[in-house]
Amino acid sequence: MKLYAYRLFILFLLAIGGRASAQHVITLSGKVIDSVGIPQKAATVFISGTTLITVSDNKGEFAFNGMPPGTFQLSVSMVGFDPYAHNVVIQNSSVKLDVVLKNKTTILREVVIGPDRRAENLAMFKLAFLGQTDNAKHCQWLNPDAVNFSFSRKTGILTADADEFLLIENKRLGYRVKYLLKDFSYNTNADIALYDGETSFEELPGTPKMKKQWAQNRLDAYNGSMMHFLRSVYRHATQQQGFAVYNVYRETSPNYANNKGTLMVDENSMDVDELLTRTDSALTSMKFRVLYIDYIGAKQPKLNTLSKSLKGKLMIEPGKKGSVLSLIAPEALIDARGSYTDYRTFYLRGYMAERRVGDQLPFEYQPPVK
Repeated sequence: MKLYAYRLFILFLLAIGGRASAQHVITLSGKVIDSVGIPQKAATVFISGTTLITVSDNKGEFAFNGMPPGTFQLSVSMVGFDPYAHNVVIQNSSVKLDVVLKNKTTILREVVIGPDRRAENLAMFKLAFLGQTDNAKHCQWLNPDAVNFSFSRKTGILTADADEFLLIENKRLGYRVKYLLKDFSYNTNADIALYDGETSFEELPGTPKMKKQWAQNRLDAYNGSMMHFLRSVYRHATQQQGFAVYNVYRETSPNYANNKGTLMVDENSMDVDELLTRTDSALTSMKFRVLYIDYIGAKQPKLNTLSKSLKGKLMIEPGKKGSVLSLIAPEALIDARGSYTDYRTFYLRGYMAERRVGDQLPFEYQPPVK
């Protein structure tokens, strides 16, 4: 009788364990088809900003197992079709999608008669797209011929597109980056770059010495980044993570390409928690108008004050590691990885905006625990 009861108890524990495991295995899966419903084999499917990448099978199907809750951008690329991107919010259950690819429209490019500007355009593109930091300068472009350019002398705007992944090796961070460029424009007069695309990361092989240096360089790139800030917002730890945040009431001469211009802010930094509303177990909603964010690390906040009003407001210049963050969407939905649902959520200027593709880290990155 005791043996029978013991066996029942073991079976009960196994059943509970099996159910508990099943509840935590979340899958993002789907099927890739064309506009008439034919399954597409060997399409490249990846989660943008991560190392997760696969190809669709003979039935056009794909799957990513063990997904955490959060916001993700599912991206699909295949020759002959337009790039596909879809925002996915995962909470506590698996998600299955039908990915419908549209046939790519052939564009006849304008033939330009005159001096060849390609080398000049490529140089401008690299600076605007990769950035000008040490990490960006050590990036090696593997297929620069994949980029197509158009430059207007009248407006001073450079636009670019690509028919395939841009392949970049980041020698300082230890990643091979695949970037699916969807849109790019650079205003040379205002020094403002706007671009959109999906990124896939792969670890580069390296010696133990190289990997140790990569770890330090990755930590340096992470500290004070947009990913770092949004993760600290989600965890209610902006001050502990070295960020001082201020409400912006007025901006004058906002030329933040060189961190110039002035801002009217509160004399004291704010509690960011006042801006947050927890929407569910995976996402936090953030609502504001314009914020000034200064990454100070372990230092005390010190603003570049120009003048002070009687109502506790200061007129300041942005600091060396200061950023101005404007909310364009009605709200920002943020997950624990520092990801948000739509790239058009924010407009960013200053220090964080200068950290471009050459300083990007995959969402799997975690800083070392002190």
